[in-house]
Amino acid sequence: MKVNRFYTLFALWAILLGYCVFISTNVYVNAFLLFFGFLFLVCGFAYIDENKNEKEEKFSEKLENIF
Repeated sequence: MKVNRFYTLFALWAILLGYCVFISTNVYVNAFLLFFGFLFLVCGFAYIDENKNEKEEKFSEKLENIF
C-alpha cells in the first residue's frame, strides 16, 4: 500500500502549528519551530515532487487543476 506523503507532511505541519498555538508559550521557541518546520515542509514537498508514486501524481494533478 502506497501512502500519499503529501498528506503526511500536511499532518505534521498541522501538529506543529497546533503545538505552537495551544501548548507552547515561548515566542522564541515558536519562531524557531515554525521556521525550521516550514523549511522541512518545503524540502519535503520538493523531495516528493521528484519521487512521486501513483497516488501522489493524481493528487498533484488535482492541485494543479484547482490552482
